[in-house]
Amino acid sequence: MKKNESDIPSWIVWVTVVSVLLISLGIFIVGKFHHQLGTILLVIGGILFYISVITLVFNL
Repeated sequence: MKKNESDIPSWIVWVTVVSVLLISLGIFIVGKFHHQLGTILLVIGGILFYISVITLVFNL
Protein backbone atom coordinates (compact mmCIF):
# COMPACT_ATOMS: atom_id res chain seq x y z
CA MET A 1 0.00 0.00 0.00
CA LYS A 2 1.30 3.41 -0.90
CA LYS A 3 1.36 5.98 1.86
CA ASN A 4 -0.04 8.81 -0.26
CA GLU A 5 -2.81 6.65 -1.73
CA SER A 6 -5.43 8.20 0.54
CA ASP A 7 -5.21 10.95 3.10
CA ILE A 8 -8.43 9.84 4.79
CA PRO A 9 -7.76 8.67 8.37
CA SER A 10 -8.82 5.08 9.00
CA TRP A 11 -10.97 6.02 12.02
CA ILE A 12 -13.21 8.08 9.71
CA VAL A 13 -13.94 4.96 7.67
CA TRP A 14 -14.79 3.01 10.84
CA VAL A 15 -16.99 5.83 12.20
CA THR A 16 -18.86 5.99 8.89
CA VAL A 17 -19.35 2.20 8.77
CA VAL A 18 -20.52 2.07 12.41
CA SER A 19 -22.90 5.00 11.90
CA VAL A 20 -24.45 3.38 8.81
CA LEU A 21 -24.88 0.12 10.74
CA LEU A 22 -26.46 1.97 13.69
CA ILE A 23 -28.85 3.82 11.37
CA SER A 24 -29.81 0.57 9.60
CA LEU A 25 -30.36 -1.23 12.91
CA GLY A 26 -32.34 1.73 14.23
CA ILE A 27 -34.62 1.77 11.18
CA PHE A 28 -35.10 -2.00 11.50
CA ILE A 29 -36.00 -1.78 15.22
CA VAL A 30 -38.35 1.17 14.70
CA GLY A 31 -40.02 -0.58 11.77
CA LYS A 32 -40.38 -3.96 13.50
CA PHE A 33 -40.94 -3.16 17.17
CA HIS A 34 -41.61 0.63 17.37
CA HIS A 35 -39.17 0.62 20.27
CA GLN A 36 -37.42 3.63 21.77
CA LEU A 37 -34.05 1.87 21.38
CA GLY A 38 -34.41 2.20 17.61
CA THR A 39 -34.85 5.97 17.90
CA ILE A 40 -31.78 6.23 20.15
CA LEU A 41 -29.71 4.20 17.65
CA LEU A 42 -30.93 6.43 14.82
CA VAL A 43 -29.91 9.58 16.70
CA ILE A 44 -26.45 8.21 17.65
CA GLY A 45 -25.87 6.90 14.12
CA GLY A 46 -26.99 10.19 12.61
CA ILE A 47 -24.64 12.21 14.83
CA LEU A 48 -21.68 9.92 14.05
CA PHE A 49 -22.46 10.05 10.33
CA TYR A 50 -22.71 13.86 10.44
CA ILE A 51 -19.33 14.11 12.22
CA SER A 52 -17.65 11.75 9.74
CA VAL A 53 -19.05 13.61 6.71
CA ILE A 54 -17.92 17.00 8.06
CA THR A 55 -14.45 15.62 8.83
CA LEU A 56 -14.22 14.11 5.33
CA VAL A 57 -15.24 17.41 3.73
CA PHE A 58 -12.60 19.31 5.68
CA ASN A 59 -9.94 16.68 4.86
CA LEU A 60 -10.46 16.92 1.09
